[in-house]
Amino acid sequence: MVRKVSLYYETRYRRPADATLTTGHENEVDEHIDARIDALEGHMADVISNPHDIVSVTGAIRFPIGWFISGTVVTGHAGFAAARIPVALTLASANAYVDTVSSGGAITVDILKSSDNGATWTTLFSTKVTIDAGERDSATAATASVLSVTSLAAGDFVRANVDGAGTAAAAIAVDLQATYTATMTGGG
Repeated sequence: MVRKVSLYYETRYRRPADATLTTGHENEVDEHIDARIDALEGHMADVISNPHDIVSVTGAIRFPIGWFISGTVVTGHAGFAAARIPVALTLASANAYVDTVSSGGAITVDILKSSDNGATWTTLFSTKVTIDAGERDSATAATASVLSVTSLAAGDFVRANVDGAGTAAAAIAVDLQATYTATMTGGG
């Protein structure tokens, strides 16, 4: 009997809205992520080295990247720090939420990536994330967001941007859901 094993971990790291892009802070994020990857790969190695009928182990870490800004929602990316991607990731979805709903007009959020250290930025979407007026969550939007970019490379940067602020909306959170996957073979 040949078996394949899948392992799933989840890591959560949310950069504070007031965080600066300092080397020390990036190292803290990298250490958190590296520890989760090391745990995953260590567990994968243990599984594959024991039973002889296992030919491969695939491990994945769900990797949400999030931003939050309290106060009134305004257009632009002020307050949304860029995050450096430490490992190659596969993108799954993006969502946005507000504590105080817009009383008029939709809130539109974009997430952009840079592969050249911030010199240029491109959108991840063909249809951007929208929170309709009177709603708290992009999950209930009349038009769902559509990712046109499905992967990020190690070393890419991502940042959120509010393209449309609605009216009197406050306290916005933006989440980009991604997965890191690794495979080991042996045994069998």
